Amino acid sequence: NTLTDVMGDLDITAPLEREATTSSVHVGLVTPNYFEGLGVAALLGRTLRGEDEVTRDRVAVLSYRAWTRFFAQDPTAVGRTIRLARQPYLIIGILPEGFNGTSPDTGPDFRVLFVNRADFGETIPYTNVYARLRGGVSLPTKEFWSEAIEAVREAYPRFIFMAEAYWGLEGRLQSLGFDFTYDKTLRDRLLHDGRDAVR
Repeated sequence: NTLTDVMGDLDITAPLEREATTSSVHVGLVTPNYFEGLGVAALLGRTLRGEDEVTRDRVAVLSYRAWTRFFAQDPTAVGRTIRLARQPYLIIGILPEGFNGTSPDTGPDFRVLFVNRADFGETIPYTNVYARLRGGVSLPTKEFWSEAIEAVREAYPRFIFMAEAYWGLEGRLQSLGFDFTYDKTLRDRLLHDGRDAVR
């Protein structure tokens, strides 16, 4: 096997309620191996892990930026309960400064487990997928998506893969294992120009 980790995330927005105020924040839904796969440890407390998915506890980790913004870097933020999307979440850790996950710019304010997506109205089981090559292994000759989809489906048999396609590659992506695809150019034309523009 050429991959050591296959992980995923999905960024959304949700209301944060604390101290009688409500703010709109960015929340990252992640797989339980997300932080281990990226090799990231918590600055304070701990990160999300597999046991949390089994128990389905509502637990969250804060970005360093959110810790500064909402808690003025108070270390006792770990152990406090906040309300995300009107549901109670226990803060279990603070992420290190500068950690943005897979984004080069900025990451979500809070991260929770993907298994809790229903709290945020996210009922479609899709996510961004990332994989790490095993040490000493060069890029595989096998198509990446075939192997990645196979690995995810082994762990999550009911997982559904949906792809945004360009250049008429919908059929090619479905042959690699994607369940659904859509033409991004067509979608944009329908969205911005209306259906008459594509007749």
